[in-house]
Amino acid sequence: MTAAEDKHGETWDEQVDVVIVGAGDAGLAAAIECADAGASAIVFEKMGTVRSTSSAMSLGVFSFAGTEYQQRLGVKDSNELFYKDIMNAGKWTNHEPLVKVFLAEQLDGYDWLTALGVKWYALRMFGGGSVPRGHECDPLEQLKILQEAAEKRGAKVRFKTKVTELITDARKRVIGVCVQAEKQALRVRARKGVVLATGGFGYDTKRMAAIDPRLANIKAVVSPGHTGDGHRMAEELGAFFRHMELQYIRPTIGIHLSSRSAKTALLAYWDGAIVVNKLGNRFVNESVENRSIGTATLDQPDQVAYEIFDQKVMQRLKREGAGIGEAVTTRLIEAGTIDELAAKTKVPAQALKETLDRYNDGVDKGKDPDFGRTHLAQGVGAMTRIDTPPFYAYETSPWLPGTYGGVAVDEAMHVQTSEGIIPGLYGAGEIVGGFHGAGYHTGTALSKALVFGRIAGRNCAAGK
Repeated sequence: MTAAEDKHGETWDEQVDVVIVGAGDAGLAAAIECADAGASAIVFEKMGTVRSTSSAMSLGVFSFAGTEYQQRLGVKDSNELFYKDIMNAGKWTNHEPLVKVFLAEQLDGYDWLTALGVKWYALRMFGGGSVPRGHECDPLEQLKILQEAAEKRGAKVRFKTKVTELITDARKRVIGVCVQAEKQALRVRARKGVVLATGGFGYDTKRMAAIDPRLANIKAVVSPGHTGDGHRMAEELGAFFRHMELQYIRPTIGIHLSSRSAKTALLAYWDGAIVVNKLGNRFVNESVENRSIGTATLDQPDQVAYEIFDQKVMQRLKREGAGIGEAVTTRLIEAGTIDELAAKTKVPAQALKETLDRYNDGVDKGKDPDFGRTHLAQGVGAMTRIDTPPFYAYETSPWLPGTYGGVAVDEAMHVQTSEGIIPGLYGAGEIVGGFHGAGYHTGTALSKALVFGRIAGRNCAAGK
């Protein structure tokens, strides 16, 4: 490749309208929007394929409200209800302007994905939602659809190419990037700007430990490429962050202790299971949003918990299609009695029996005597006794499906400083902080990435 100078005398190996860093949902959505706006775009992804991105590794759940799919199944939903659920899940600490700009475009995001060819195979209620709005798809297939759509429109997607630095001009405007491709270092001009869609920092152990020492060795079920590159590069230019404290960077719970795969996630506590520690004791209200349960587990012996449930809950899980696949069933502990279940899990039998007796007595009386639980997930659904064999246990530990906190952006997705914006720099996806607040409405990570990626791509292409 021959280097060329621009009119200011800067030397570049390549020039393009928009550089996008990261090939997950946010980055590829941005690329499609750039191309549709007539702007040339290059997506740089440091991993080898889209298969290695966090979007592909996710459960493939997008939360949308008011969709044709919901209407077809008789589910009544609206932006107003979605807003309340997002804010309630986030304990009303969410950055409200981001929630509102998301809601303004989320339904169009669903229609846009569907028109591109994404197939939805289930609609379920998840944590944070008061109605079923978790639209499930094959995460890898939908990502491949986005990649193909971007490339058909002329956008270039380059893998094994790491962006190492943002280049600015004398006015502190972002005008390009330095990249490392194989053994070649390149300078790429971005005439209109750069979109950071680099994901989170789940594998930045130093930053995680600085937030809280208990997070130093937390399971990060994200791409190994999530080492906080975008956070670092933006911070070097003066960007400020939202929600980078433990109050917001909190783990969830549900994948098996032996695994780092979201395919082993079992969220039986949403459907009536209780959660106990290795001593056989409950330690949390299981109906709260999942990050609160995960955070409570950080202080339990060995950070290990068991989801305990019976055949009634299992039937409910199967009826709802709640991910009881081979990865879960091969790890699930089944027993005919509580004594047998305790022996198999090495949980003290007497303590477990007393815990279940106390919980069942609370169900009979209509109120949990220890933690005030009155319903299933997020106050929806009635509790039932755990008393019908066979009984089940699922060994789990805290894990992070995302890091939630990140760069501050305005409604146009400009990356912000304490004094304004960084001209020419946009953020989208997991790198953006503030949207989720202190809790998490399941499925909004992917739908937020999609919506914010589209907004960032349009605005960057327009030079706004």
